[in-house]
Amino acid sequence: MIQRKKEETKKNKESRKMRWNACRRTQPIINSTESSFMLILHESNDFVFQIRLKYKIMIILYLTRVLSYVTYKAFPKIRKNHI
Repeated sequence: MIQRKKEETKKNKESRKMRWNACRRTQPIINSTESSFMLILHESNDFVFQIRLKYKIMIILYLTRVLSYVTYKAFPKIRKNHI
């Protein structure tokens, strides 16, 4: 009885692992925007283009961060309305 249960749990673990790996193969997991940009960078071959694109993306991310901070400070009423 105990042996059979151990075998079942082992099978379940293996099947879960197989399903997880299949899922990972079909859908690349992207945790943040930066990793998706890295995917774009790897796809393009031109090295100079990669560097330029990387810096453009970094500047855009920085500007959006600054803009969100400025709006956060400039309009405190908007902040209070949100949870």
